[in-house]
Amino acid sequence: MAGTPNYPRDFTDEVRDLRASRTAAQTAGQSRVAYTSASQGLILPNMASDPPAPASGVVLYAKAGHFFVREADGSIHQLTS
Repeated sequence: MAGTPNYPRDFTDEVRDLRASRTAAQTAGQSRVAYTSASQGLILPNMASDPPAPASGVVLYAKAGHFFVREADGSIHQLTS
């Protein structure tokens, strides 16, 4: 937002813009994924522009500081030691 011709932007304008941006980011984050879906892992869908890859369609999740992957066939592999 730009200040009016009579009143240039000042610190209060910056604070107001930051608060509006923070609120918008929080709203977008809450509406993106339901909590139950987020807690089940990150799903990597097949992208139309990418060739088929082994990582497509797998579910990634973390438990006790380690990353695991559950593949489409149900097998689970630990990615970090």
